[in-house]
Amino acid sequence: MAQLGDDIFYTYRPGRANYSPVLLLHGTGGEETDLLDIGAGLFPDSPLIGLRGRIQENGQTRYFRHTPTGGFDAQDLVAGEKWLLTSMVALLKHLDLPAAPPIVIGYSNGANIAADLMLRGGPVFHAAILLHPMAVSDPVPKRDNTPLAGIPVWLSHGRDDRIVPVPTFNALVQGFIDQGAQVFTHASDAGHQITLQEIEGARLWLDRFEQPDDTEGKQ
Repeated sequence: MAQLGDDIFYTYRPGRANYSPVLLLHGTGGEETDLLDIGAGLFPDSPLIGLRGRIQENGQTRYFRHTPTGGFDAQDLVAGEKWLLTSMVALLKHLDLPAAPPIVIGYSNGANIAADLMLRGGPVFHAAILLHPMAVSDPVPKRDNTPLAGIPVWLSHGRDDRIVPVPTFNALVQGFIDQGAQVFTHASDAGHQITLQEIEGARLWLDRFEQPDDTEGKQ
């Protein structure tokens, strides 16, 4: 674990300099190292940055809070998204990585904040792999035209997921479609846990996703 400033706790695994960095956002109660193995499996040559959630709620690390009645705290969600964007820019600069939008892999709470940030802020990520996400804003953010045109977004859902109701997953998917993203969904019979089946599904999807090559300038 490393620290940047007062509120950025992260882990970093270097990769090839000409490959897009991958930002890893854990689920509720997780930590910055949780998705390192998944990131390394899907993007073995890319720089990996695991970022710890900014708050503690009931002893669990999260990126944004619930309200006292159990719903999502809309104000804290926006504050969390501003923190996430600022932290991402600061880390890319600190680690001497390209300032271009990175790839994001998020699970549950981490997937939710990444998805909502994309729908509000446009192409802040180069591509997204979202494990068990749901719409956390009601209504789902809408923007003029198609600001996410061409951005590849892969989303997974478990049919037995007691945390993510099907309508909230479908609403999120439709939000990405409405903004022009290239959307692919993966459904399984599992619950809210990450499964090997969905990671393999993401890997197969990534076969069409090309990183830069390093042949330029070779004789």
